[in-house]
Amino acid sequence: MKLSAVKSTVLVSLIPAFAMLAGCGATTSVEGAGSTMNEEKTPVVTDDAPVDRFSRFSARLLESAGSTAVDCGVVPVSNPSAQSDQCLSDMFNASAPFYVIYEKSGIDSTVADGVSRDGAGVLRLWSYDSNMSGGAGDGAESITARVCTHPSLMNVSAQSVDEKVGCFISLNQFQQQMIQTSGPDANLCGTVAIDQSPQLVDACVRDALANQKAFVATYMLRGIDSTVAQGLSSSASGVSFLWNYDSSVTGQGDQGPSRVVSTYCSDLKPIAVIDDAGLNTGFTTESVLKRFSC
Repeated sequence: MKLSAVKSTVLVSLIPAFAMLAGCGATTSVEGAGSTMNEEKTPVVTDDAPVDRFSRFSARLLESAGSTAVDCGVVPVSNPSAQSDQCLSDMFNASAPFYVIYEKSGIDSTVADGVSRDGAGVLRLWSYDSNMSGGAGDGAESITARVCTHPSLMNVSAQSVDEKVGCFISLNQFQQQMIQTSGPDANLCGTVAIDQSPQLVDACVRDALANQKAFVATYMLRGIDSTVAQGLSSSASGVSFLWNYDSSVTGQGDQGPSRVVSTYCSDLKPIAVIDDAGLNTGFTTESVLKRFSC
């Protein structure tokens, strides 16, 4: 939704938010109701589908969607997705159980998003990471899911799953997604409310960057008809992101569809400090890019 004094300058790469973290050497999942529809599975075959790499992920989605769910396929990164997209659209409109996986470009591990719906109509968005430690060789595989509230079919041919299917994402879910990206030991630098000084949270972020520590920080922005925020996060390995959150891109408050935008920061660093003289200059309605470069 439009901001009263903020314009986003990041590239949109909507990512799914995710409710839980995998423990060491294990995966996590959300159990779903079994399908009640007697529909024969009709798997979608995609060229060079990375079945072996996503076998456990695919099995988890099938377990959640139910044994009669339609397999809409696995789409390798950069491959055409039209066939799987059409399957997703058809199953969504038919209120039928299904599941589909879209591989994404990872930095140092294999990553993917997924969508599933069970026979009870519960739709879930999924995220997969083959190595949460970032290619260290012994990191835990992560499979996470969240229930999609108020689901709607959006631009099914879009690149991102969150552009294909719209859901409501709460502010807390947005913050949990940042924490998941940063790791369970991340320093929670806090949330800056509208009209509140960002000095303490900014100082926490600067300290974490200087000492190469994982952190998460949230900055509330002034929205017109939805809840809007920005965030900064970094993992212990230095993988940093700038985040943008809008509770409803159509201005429907807590009805969604929500938007979460993450932009990878190759060199996140402070560029300005808010001092006492600048506390009344409207800093809370400005992008954090006024104080940090990404």
